[in-house]
Amino acid sequence: MKISLPKLALSSALLCTLPRSSIGSILFDDVTSGTTGVETSVGCILHEVEPLIVTDDHVVVDENEVGHDPIRICERDATEEGAPGIMYDLEGVGNDFFADVEFGVTHVVFSKATVYEPDEANHSGGKIIVDPASTRTKSGEEATTRRLRGGMVDESEERRRRLSPKEGVTDLLVLYGIPGDCRGGPDYNTTSGNLCNIRTPSFYADSLFGTNGDLKTVASQFNACSKGKLQYVPACSDASSAECAQLDSNVLFANGVLEVKIDNNVIGMASGSAVNLVTTAANSILNPIGLSVTSFKQHMVILPDSVSWGGAAAWAYRPGTQSAFRSSYADHMGVQVHEFGHNVGLLHSGYGTGSYNDHSCMQGNPSYGNNGPEVCWNGPNSYTLGWYKDYHKDFDPVNSNDPFHGRLVGVGDWADDEAVVGTHYVVVKISQSGSNDLFVMYNRVEGPTKGVNFFKNEVMVVEGGTDGRQTWLQSHIPAGGEYAIENFSGQSRTLVIKNCRQEAGAPDYSEVYIALDDGTGVECPAECTDDDSCDDNDMCTVNTCSAELGICTFTDLVCDDGDACTDDVCDPITGCSHTKSTCDDGDVCTVDSCVAEVGCSHESIPNCAVMETGQVELTDTIDLGVKAQIEFRHVYNDPVVVAFINTRNGDASVSPRVKDVTNTGCTIFMQEPDYQGHSPETVSYFVVEAGSHVLRGGLVVEAGTMSTTKIHRSTHSFDGDSVLFSESFDETPAVLHGLVTHNTNKFMASFVASVTVDGFTGGMEAGRSNANSIGETFAWIAFSTGSGSTAGSPFKITTGSDGIADGVDNESPHIVGFSFMGTPDVVASLFNPAGRDGSWARGAGPYSATQQAIYAEEDEVGDSERYHVDELFAVAAFQADTNFVLSN
Repeated sequence: MKISLPKLALSSALLCTLPRSSIGSILFDDVTSGTTGVETSVGCILHEVEPLIVTDDHVVVDENEVGHDPIRICERDATEEGAPGIMYDLEGVGNDFFADVEFGVTHVVFSKATVYEPDEANHSGGKIIVDPASTRTKSGEEATTRRLRGGMVDESEERRRRLSPKEGVTDLLVLYGIPGDCRGGPDYNTTSGNLCNIRTPSFYADSLFGTNGDLKTVASQFNACSKGKLQYVPACSDASSAECAQLDSNVLFANGVLEVKIDNNVIGMASGSAVNLVTTAANSILNPIGLSVTSFKQHMVILPDSVSWGGAAAWAYRPGTQSAFRSSYADHMGVQVHEFGHNVGLLHSGYGTGSYNDHSCMQGNPSYGNNGPEVCWNGPNSYTLGWYKDYHKDFDPVNSNDPFHGRLVGVGDWADDEAVVGTHYVVVKISQSGSNDLFVMYNRVEGPTKGVNFFKNEVMVVEGGTDGRQTWLQSHIPAGGEYAIENFSGQSRTLVIKNCRQEAGAPDYSEVYIALDDGTGVECPAECTDDDSCDDNDMCTVNTCSAELGICTFTDLVCDDGDACTDDVCDPITGCSHTKSTCDDGDVCTVDSCVAEVGCSHESIPNCAVMETGQVELTDTIDLGVKAQIEFRHVYNDPVVVAFINTRNGDASVSPRVKDVTNTGCTIFMQEPDYQGHSPETVSYFVVEAGSHVLRGGLVVEAGTMSTTKIHRSTHSFDGDSVLFSESFDETPAVLHGLVTHNTNKFMASFVASVTVDGFTGGMEAGRSNANSIGETFAWIAFSTGSGSTAGSPFKITTGSDGIADGVDNESPHIVGFSFMGTPDVVASLFNPAGRDGSWARGAGPYSATQQAIYAEEDEVGDSERYHVDELFAVAAFQADTNFVLSN
C-alpha cells in the first residue's frame, strides 16, 4: 500500500521497502570493483540504520509492503581507521550473528576481513567483507582492551556506549556540510543543481533551537513532552568550556552549527560516504583544540540534496548519536523529532497494515512540517522514555486479585502539574504472555500534544515493549466504549478495557476500568461512597474509597507480626497467618537457630565440610573481561580448588584457572595462551578441605597447595617441586592439579610428574608460550582410584591411557566411560607426562552421562601444530553437585 502524506511529510531513520541491494546504496555504493581490498583484522562498534524512503511527491511506501533486512554497519575503531566515527557497510555475516547484539554498545573483532575504502586518505569509509573463516568476538562495555597488531591497545574510548540519553541535557553538534561542488556565495544558498544546502546555517540553528525566534523546534518539543527532563541545546552552550571558547574564535561556528568544508564533489555520492567525509573534516577542525564529534552527546549532518540519498529524507542510528539529513528536510521539526526519537532507541509506531500509521505518535508519520506537529509519543514509547515513571501503572490481570480502576490524564495536564501521584496515571502497562505487552494512554489534545489529529481525546491501546521495538495501535476507545480481547494471555477469559467516562477539569481525565470477564460480564463500577462499598471479598487487601474521586483502591494487607522467626502469609479467604520458621538452610555443616528480633542464623560447624563438586558456564576469557565468582555451598578452613574445561565449543587452545580463593568462594576463569577471546565452555570444579580424609566406603582423598616458581617449557625436562602425601596410598593415586593464583596475569597451566604412592613433583606449564611468572600457588587433589558410591553419591576415579596419540591434531581423544543418572562433574589432569611439548588436559567434545573425551592440549603460540603423543590421564567423576561432610 502507499500512504499519501501532507506536504513535506517524510522521514524516519528506518528502512523501508526497497530490496537490500537498493537499500545499501543509501549509505554506500559498491566499492569492491575498482578498489583494492586490504585483508586485516577489524574491530568496530555495531550500529543499525533503517532510513525511510520518500518519493519526489512526498509519498512513503510502507515497509511492510516488501520485506527487508536492516542495514547493519561497522563504526571502525579509531586506532585502526586513523579517525573516529567512520562507518562501513558490513557483509559476510548472517542475521543470526546479530541476535545478541546491542546496537551502539556491542563491539566486535573480526580476525580476518577484507576492507575496501576508495578514499582512504579522507576516510570515506566503504565496505568490510568478513571472511567465513574469521573468528568473531563480541563484547560489551566491560571489555576495554584487545590485542591489536601485536600489542595491547586501550579501546575504552571506542567501546563506550554510543547512545543518546533519554534524560538530561543533550548538547547537539550540527555539521553543515559544504562540498567541493558547492561554492555559491557567503550563505552557500544556491539552487544550481541542489549542489548546496538550501538553507543557511543560522536558519537551521533557528529551526532546531529557536535561536532566532522559532517557537516550534526540536528543542521546544522534547522539552514540552518531557517537562524539561530531556533538553536539546546547541553544542558549546556551556560558556565555561575552554575548548569551546577556542572553537568559537577560530572557526565558522555559531549556535551549535559548525560549517565544514570538504574538497570532494558529492553529487551522486552515497550519503554514508559523504557523511564520513564531513565527519573526518570536522574532526580535523576539532581535534587541535581537544574536541571531536564524539565530544558531544549527539550530532547531525546536513548535506545537499545532490548527494545520493537513495530516496531517503534522513536517517539515524537506532539507538545512537548520529543522524543525517537531506537539506530540504533538515529544517522540519517533525522530521527532526522523529529522527532523534530513533537516536534514543525508538522504532516505528504502526496501525492496521502500516508500520508508520499510528499518527498519535512521533514515531509514526503525522503531518511533518516546519512547525509541527506538536505530538509526543504513544504508550510503549512513553513508558520506554521513562519521563512519566511516577505516573506509570503496571497491571497483571491474570495474577492480580483485583481489576484496575483509575484515572488517566494526558501529557499536557501532567506537564502542567495537575496530576497527582497515586491518583492519576499517564501510562498503564498490561502484562500478557508472549513478547509484547499492552499499553493504555489517554490521547488528550492539549499542551505539547495539541497537534494530535488522530483519534483525538480517546483512550489508545497499543501493543509493544519497553525496549523501543515496533509498536502497533490495537484499539482507540471513545468515552463509554470498550475493547475486548478474547482468550487473553492464553486464558479462556476475555480481557475488557472500558473507557467509563471522561471529565474536563484540572486535570482532564478519562476513567478507565480493566478486568477479566469470568462469564458474568464487565461493567464500569458505580462511584463508591465509603470504604464498606469497596469490599472486594479479599481478606488480603485494604479497601479504601476516595470520596473526592469516587473510586475504590485496593492495597495489599501487610501481615508482618514483628517476629522475624515467623513466616507471614496471607490467604484471600482466611487472611493473615504466622507460622514458625524452621530456619533450615539445608546445610548439615551449620547450626540453625532463630531470634525474634533478628531472625534466622546459621553458625558453621568447624571442620565439617570435606568436599563439594560443581559446574559453571564461562562465556569468554578473562582477557575479554569474563570470570565467574563461585560461592561454595559450605564454609571451609583451607579449601583446595581444581577445575577442568569439559566441552570443546571453541577450538583454540585454552586452559582453566582459579584465583581469589577464600573459605567461602573463589573465582574461576579461562585464558588462552595468546590472550584472545574464546567461545562459551562448561567448566567443572572440585573443592576439598586441605588435609587427608577417608570417606565412607574407603575412598581416600588428600588435598593441599604449595608455592612454586618452577616452570616447564617445551622440550625441557619436568623439574618440579616435591610433594609428599601425609600417608602412603595403597596404589598410585589419581592426582588432579591446577593453579589457584594469577599473580602476573600471564597464561600458565600446571603439570605433575613422578607420581608414586608416596608423592609427586609439580609446577607450572608454559609450553611454547614463553610466558614468565614470579611464582604461583599450585593446588592438588589426590584420590584413591576405583568406582562405586560413597554416602549415596556415585563416583568413578581412574588413571590410564589408551595407547593412541592424544593431541588435538591427532583427532583421537582419550575416552573415559561411566554411567551416571545425569551429566556428572568431571575433572581431568595430565598425569606423568610422556611428551616434552608442554600440554594439559582439555575436554575434546563428547561430554555426557556416559563419557568424557579428553585431549592433551598444546598452546599455538610458538608452534601452530598440536600433534601429541599418547598420555596418561587422571580422571575423577562425581554425581553433579556432590557434597561430602564430616558425617560422610
